[in-house]
Amino acid sequence: MVRHEFVVLTGRPGVGKTTLVKRVVESLTKHGASVSGFYTEELRENGRRIGFDVITTTGKRGPLARIRELCGDEAGPSVGQYCVNLVSFEAVALESLQAPCDVVILDEVGKMELFSQRFQQRVQELILSPDRCILVTVPVAGGRPLPLVERIRGHQSATVIEINHDNRNHRLAEILSLIHDAIRK
Repeated sequence: MVRHEFVVLTGRPGVGKTTLVKRVVESLTKHGASVSGFYTEELRENGRRIGFDVITTTGKRGPLARIRELCGDEAGPSVGQYCVNLVSFEAVALESLQAPCDVVILDEVGKMELFSQRFQQRVQELILSPDRCILVTVPVAGGRPLPLVERIRGHQSATVIEINHDNRNHRLAEILSLIHDAIRK
């Protein structure tokens, strides 16, 4: 039986949280653990960030957000200069959160993703699931609190690890150890 455990990565944008998540997924799958979920990735054009994509652990990809000038008819809720494509996000991310697995990957639970009520509901179901190990990234604390993010960060089963430029290359072993301890049957 998998022990209920949250490994919560937090840190400023651009410090390497997603890169670390990808390395964790690669190591887990190499050692026979089943993973399912998604990560988000910056999309750049000519050196300029134009948006974000959501990508599942199986490689399915869809737009999460684009700068307003690229949104067209799909313009959804806004975060800063970006409009969020809820239809695409839900189609890709929610499907990836249904598969049975040892470890659920949620990169990230942030402002853009939380515009989706269906996503919020699924994350809350996962929080209540007694037999799930979850690797989740959340924004650094500050600004206006996001209730679901604060619930994840403060959960009794959560181990919160702050990622920064100085420690990002030294946290992989710690994260893998926490996850392996949780999924050891």
